[in-house]
Amino acid sequence: MKRILILVLLIGHFTIAQSISTAEYFFDEDPGVGNGTALSVDENSGQLIQNFTITTAGLTEGFHNFHIRTQGTNGTWSLYDKATIYIKDFEMTSDVVSAEYFIDSDPGTGNGTSVNITSQTQVINVDPEDTLAEGEHLFYIRVLNDNGLWSFYDSAIFTIEGVLGIDNSLFRSTSIYPNPFLNTFSIDLRHNSAIEEIQVFDFKGREVFHSNADLPELDLSSFASGIYILKIRSHEQYASFKIIKE
Repeated sequence: MKRILILVLLIGHFTIAQSISTAEYFFDEDPGVGNGTALSVDENSGQLIQNFTITTAGLTEGFHNFHIRTQGTNGTWSLYDKATIYIKDFEMTSDVVSAEYFIDSDPGTGNGTSVNITSQTQVINVDPEDTLAEGEHLFYIRVLNDNGLWSFYDSAIFTIEGVLGIDNSLFRSTSIYPNPFLNTFSIDLRHNSAIEEIQVFDFKGREVFHSNADLPELDLSSFASGIYILKIRSHEQYASFKIIKE
């Protein structure tokens, strides 16, 4: 049995205007400032480049939100970085020789992000600030056996959180209703913004709808029931939503 841990944000390189005196981390719910798990930091002048070993013991399978914050020499705490981690115990047989994953859109078999299965716990770093919009996303992993055959292994929905304190992002200022929906649903951007692009992906990462029109309502009556990922672009902002067709 192999455990693959996928870390969806690179951590460990911190810079602030003053020296960092201490740091702490927590998973999922915030225990309160100063009550996280302490990290021992090296001497620094506001830039800390340091490797930390973070245990995932005790965490259930699935996605978890990881947060790290630092305290400056003036005593002020700040949330410095965050990540989404995926934990799964894979019951893989000896004929599995490789694995790959993709997020939202399937790039084609063999073209996903490679996972080199060599140990029980593995970490893969992806930078969501550059690649993933705020909101909900589809994660898919598949494996290759020694006969050259690929097969899907696991899938899940996870959420990329936005910057704390910023409530006017496209994701937070957009309403999708009704959701779940029967045939049609409305998209309300609330700030009189125009939709510049809409994409819909099914639960296997296939793009099943695409439009560059400003569509306040979408008719998906011809689609099969199930879970889909809706992606919206407006004024250089991006957001991603899980939608459910009944």
